[in-house]
Amino acid sequence: MIRRFGVLVFVAACARPADTEVAADLTRASTAMDSVYAAFSAGYAALDPGAVADLYTPDARYLSPGGEIRHGRDSIAASFADFFERVRAQGQRLEIHFDSDDRGASGDLGYDIGYYRMERFAGDSLLGSGRGKFVTVWHRGADGRWRIHADGYNEAP
Repeated sequence: MIRRFGVLVFVAACARPADTEVAADLTRASTAMDSVYAAFSAGYAALDPGAVADLYTPDARYLSPGGEIRHGRDSIAASFADFFERVRAQGQRLEIHFDSDDRGASGDLGYDIGYYRMERFAGDSLLGSGRGKFVTVWHRGADGRWRIHADGYNEAP
């Protein structure tokens, strides 16, 4: 019994550094993902489709409700450009906020599941808000930057 206990303690002690390393990798990935969401929010506030599209991988997939899958950063930029132009033409502005419910990362891949809240303003007056849920697949490129590789969302109650 003592011998088995000693082996278990040894195995547990050896596992801790790996667990600590995995946790540290997730923490670094999580920090990077949060900074991408902050840049995404800033792009929305500026109604800048290029700034938002740059947060996606060159071969990303964008799955908006009721639409076809958009392939590639240029197609995604066009989608945001159309949307932002309609908002701008109405003299409005947008704010978007993200709240992650579940997140993981391993190596150069990660995922995020959560909720977003979008608000539409005319000047300082809130015109309306909506809430939705999302699933995001992340990829860390050769440049070390985390970008969105797949983005799917829809409304939430």
